[in-house]
Amino acid sequence: MASCAVTCSKAARLIMTMGSAVMLGMLIGLMAASLAGCSKKSSQDTPGAANTGAGAADREAVKARGNAVITAIEKYRAASGRYPDALSDLTPTYMAHIEPPAGPDSHWTYELLHDPPGFVLSYDGRRSGGTMQVYSSQLNMWFRKAE
Repeated sequence: MASCAVTCSKAARLIMTMGSAVMLGMLIGLMAASLAGCSKKSSQDTPGAANTGAGAADREAVKARGNAVITAIEKYRAASGRYPDALSDLTPTYMAHIEPPAGPDSHWTYELLHDPPGFVLSYDGRRSGGTMQVYSSQLNMWFRKAE
């Protein structure tokens, strides 16, 4: 539960400094999911059966592909001084191609944030029985929401 308090504390500080209504709504949703089940999880946070089997392996594979995209986004920012407008701006200079999160019919959703600068990268796997996974560059964290 301590990690929930830290996550919520970081989110609260970020909300106080933000002017973006879109990001505010997203953070409120993430905080609610976090409080409901402390959904900011990684393999080292979740002991036992909650993080075993194909579901956990799928989540970790999506995160690994997402981390490769995040690394390319950060390289783009280091070279240009700003985040890309779209993920397609990353190819071919920063990535040969963008690996889909969970197979050929899946795709990443990328949202560029302006005040403060940042981005949100997400994949919604709930339609196929998985989870929604969201990365916030402003919080430097992955979140997941199962439904």
